[in-house]
Amino acid sequence: MENSEGAIISEEENPLPEFMDAATFRKLQHHRLIDEVGLRNYCITRKYHCLKLRGLSMFDCLENLSREYGLSIEYLRKMVGIKVIYFKKKR
Repeated sequence: MENSEGAIISEEENPLPEFMDAATFRKLQHHRLIDEVGLRNYCITRKYHCLKLRGLSMFDCLENLSREYGLSIEYLRKMVGIKVIYFKKKR
């Protein structure tokens, strides 16, 4: 990424917060550092990893995010980098 002066900004120097307010988002968007879809995907990915840390299974995390954001589980799976989902057979 580059700032308005053309200097490269690394994520380590300028990490995005997990959830950001609208003013911060508009500022980043104005400087073309992030777009709306990028921000949404970033927040969803962070939220997925937070849910995993709380002990939820991979599928439960994806189901929760699917309900909350109205996105398909398949789309979310690809977004967070999961290659295969194994479904348990219900008996």
